Amino acid sequence: MSRNFASKLRGGDWKRDLALRVVERYYGRETARKTADAMEYQGQGWLDASSNAVYAHPPTAAAGRAICPVCWMEVDPASAPQSVYRRASYFFCSEQHKQRFDSAPETFLDPVR
Repeated sequence: MSRNFASKLRGGDWKRDLALRVVERYYGRETARKTADAMEYQGQGWLDASSNAVYAHPPTAAAGRAICPVCWMEVDPASAPQSVYRRASYFFCSEQHKQRFDSAPETFLDPVR
């Protein structure tokens, strides 16, 4: 592990960067910038999608479960809302996430968003 990476882990910058990436994803870059300013956070790692590459791949679902492609939450396919896209079934944690997926499926199938 590089010294710079290890110091970021100890300092918690990675948590702030990840949180700002989530804000950016759901509310846009301008809102994320305002949030960083309000936090008085000077780190710029959240501006580079590859800086959080460890989180860029959805988790693997347990047997008999599925992963919501919008938020990567594990869901039960028996009761979860479902969409079919390009002959593959996708399951969602909520109807709202199903609607978001249905409006732009390619956005959620690209692991680095």
